[in-house]
Amino acid sequence: MVDYSKWDRMNFEDADEDENPKKKPHVTRFQKPTSITLGKEGLEVHSESKQKTPPTTTTINNTSSSSASSSITSSYSSAQTEKGFSVNGAITTTHLWSQTHSEVMIGIFIDENLRAKNLSVELISETFLKVTEKDKGVIFNKELAYKVDPNEDGLVDWEISNYLNEQNEKKRIIKITLKKMSLGEGFIRVWWKKAFIDDSEEVDVSAIPERKKQKETKNVWEEAHKLFLEKKKGPRIDIDTSN
Repeated sequence: MVDYSKWDRMNFEDADEDENPKKKPHVTRFQKPTSITLGKEGLEVHSESKQKTPPTTTTINNTSSSSASSSITSSYSSAQTEKGFSVNGAITTTHLWSQTHSEVMIGIFIDENLRAKNLSVELISETFLKVTEKDKGVIFNKELAYKVDPNEDGLVDWEISNYLNEQNEKKRIIKITLKKMSLGEGFIRVWWKKAFIDDSEEVDVSAIPERKKQKETKNVWEEAHKLFLEKKKGPRIDIDTSN
């Protein structure tokens, strides 16, 4: 038989409501930068003195001409020099050019306000170089002194370049890079004396250092090849056919 009398002796009152009344959080505000560390002995409060660093100010020259000039000079001086654009080549009134054993760089002088988006460069029939400006038509059209090897896609490699000449004058060019036409098996290329047919000034190609080295290398190779052929023949054997 179940004894229900124990239920009469139990107290169902909410003790938590009387013993632990809800308390509002206590917030302490610090006047200075402060850090709090929780240690073995409880909370430790540390005041910190934070020294503010004044913002850095930059003084700008209010002279508009000098600031603009500095900006332009920087963009021009970062480019190659005139001498660098005419290595193994020459400088004329309309263009300058340089060359290596395999390539020719031609720089056509243009107005400093011209932009690449308004220009187009074409190579026609391996010898004619044409530059067209949008809304103005052809601004340069000359025949090259030698044939060049066009790219497979038919496009010409070119870009706009700025530089300062020896007189510290700003110059802007269309820098065009062309591949020399190879002769024979592709190992022989001509050193150009001039860039265009009507150029009056010619380069003394015999004075080009790289050409001299190539000529010396060629002579050494030809001599070695000659000795190889002689050794390949072997000793001469005389056969007696009198019997």
